[in-house]
Amino acid sequence: KTLMGDVKRHLGHSQVKTVVVCVPAKFNNARRKATKRVFTELGLNVARVLDEPTAAALAYGLHRNPSIHHVIVFDIGGGTLDVSLLFLSNGAVEVLRTDGDNHLGGEDFDLKVIHWLEERRAAGALPCLHDELVHEKAEETKLALSDSDSADVSCVDRSGERHTVTLTR
Repeated sequence: KTLMGDVKRHLGHSQVKTVVVCVPAKFNNARRKATKRVFTELGLNVARVLDEPTAAALAYGLHRNPSIHHVIVFDIGGGTLDVSLLFLSNGAVEVLRTDGDNHLGGEDFDLKVIHWLEERRAAGALPCLHDELVHEKAEETKLALSDSDSADVSCVDRSGERHTVTLTR
């Protein structure tokens, strides 16, 4: 019921009756049915249960481009990395193959960036980067690298001097 409360607050009304649900690519039929059942018990009509790579391709409108046929989707979750090969044709999306690593995801990338920042701090390049800021700076840097080939990390020491390092993809 909390989910529906969140939806109503976000949309400003309670007229949601039909939903499309996205599930991890590795969900088997039993898990898909269980997920659908939860939404049905909330009083919702589940129009479709899509795996996340298919949903990502649809969200980007790739299925509408007649010149695109094969797409590789990288789905990096908090603790997993899924890779799917899709075939697009005449508006349809078919998942040809999905695989991944259940022990590699966004949190793992955070830890790598944290380690890199700590190395820079130890080498004197970021002397003003305090322990309580490392996690925050790592997350900001990772997000910045989603849209750019490089990201600057900087801090200002007590004398007002700015120290900056650059991390590239």
